[in-house]
Amino acid sequence: MGKRTILIASSWVILLLNTAYGIITSLWLLLLLAVVHGVFWSALLTASAAHMTDIIPEERRTEGISSWGLASVLAIAIAPSVGLFLFHYAWYWVSGTMVILSFGMLLIAYQVPAQRHSHSFDLRGLFSSGVLNKGLFILSITLFLYSFGYGGMTSFVALYAEESGIRFKGIYFLAFAVTVLFTRPFLGRVADRWGCKRIFLPCLVLIAVGMALLAVSGRLPYLILSAVIFGIGFGSAYPAFTAYVLEKVDARRRGSTFGTILLAFDTGIGSGSMLFGTLIQHFGYRFAFGTAAVLAFGAIPYFLALESRLDLSPGGSPVIPLDNCRYNDYIAGMVRRLQAEIKQRKPFASLEEEVYLNLLRTADALFRAEEALLKPLDLSPPQYNVLRILRGAGAEGLACRQIADRMLTRDPDITRLLDRLERRGLAARTRQHKDRRVITVHITEAGLKVLSQLDQPIVRLQRKQLGHLGKKRLAFLTELLESAREHVS
Repeated sequence: MGKRTILIASSWVILLLNTAYGIITSLWLLLLLAVVHGVFWSALLTASAAHMTDIIPEERRTEGISSWGLASVLAIAIAPSVGLFLFHYAWYWVSGTMVILSFGMLLIAYQVPAQRHSHSFDLRGLFSSGVLNKGLFILSITLFLYSFGYGGMTSFVALYAEESGIRFKGIYFLAFAVTVLFTRPFLGRVADRWGCKRIFLPCLVLIAVGMALLAVSGRLPYLILSAVIFGIGFGSAYPAFTAYVLEKVDARRRGSTFGTILLAFDTGIGSGSMLFGTLIQHFGYRFAFGTAAVLAFGAIPYFLALESRLDLSPGGSPVIPLDNCRYNDYIAGMVRRLQAEIKQRKPFASLEEEVYLNLLRTADALFRAEEALLKPLDLSPPQYNVLRILRGAGAEGLACRQIADRMLTRDPDITRLLDRLERRGLAARTRQHKDRRVITVHITEAGLKVLSQLDQPIVRLQRKQLGHLGKKRLAFLTELLESAREHVS
């Protein structure tokens, strides 16, 4: 359907539902409309998240998702107080305000540019077609485990504060919102620089500690400390997890990726909101928050046990060796793809020719993406390759012949390539004292500085290009390529 269509359709439905809330008095009909509201609200979140990911620069993805998510945090902090203030006058004021806000949301949806889309929704292939990624769905249960406590907190922490004798029942929400507001953008930048996984795991620890503090006591110091610790962890866990996953999936599957993530995340929040009441009724507040802390702690080993073993490529299917039993299916898939791309009508002369052309076309696509990344720094891929070789050589440097032997692609004029690097001050050549005929090439401080600017962007580019294959497929592909190269050489 496309992101713009979903945004507009969902906004219209939510606008009509908010209008209906001000008219309908039947409880059962209101509950039915709430279910419909939830469906279209999830669709709206999925489409808007996918759209935001499209426009956020890849190198600042975690920071961008963190900043975008601040809107919902501010809404959680402001909406309860505003809603109760309006409800003091009449329910119609609450419904009318929601209608006005929904109309503004609809106007914004119409401003989203239309985009082409190539994937259709097919319920018959819910997992196999990539609508729901099986591997990602299993991994996203991590979100369910730690968001359970958030659902319970939003529903019952104010009552917990009241039972503990605290007059300002909204103190937890205020401290939580302020903490998220100040820490989320900063930790988003840190995650983009250090890596999402390095931020996500400590966030899970902080979430668990925050819930554990509520299980210890409901007194004011514990509430505030819990809100701060829980806010730091919960505020940055979702953006870090989302950015981590987006590095590994096909860019065309961002909509279904966000749908899968939100399914686990929202289910955890909803389950916490419902089950907390039962736990509190039978065992008390401390037991309920203790249960949430245990689930959040459990998310850590669960994530670590699964994240390196699951395939997050579309469909989440396992690696299938190209043996004889799959031969015909494999050939059919290859013919459809490559022949369509190069507009060739005749069949390939052999499977070897088809594989060879596939390698050339894939290498060209990868190469052009790297060229585009290096262009702003006025570097070519061979020059970048030489700088990396020289950095690896260290202070000793290398002779021209040694550099040529280590290059990924052969360059017939390595001397001219080195001349260009030397003129820019990125490399320097010196003659050896023992043998004046031997010239050694070293990387300069300027060359090291250029490489440091490129290290993380190159890693992100390679993850974007190949990460969707999954670790098992990549290992198998490496084995095949090394075997082919060994035979050729």
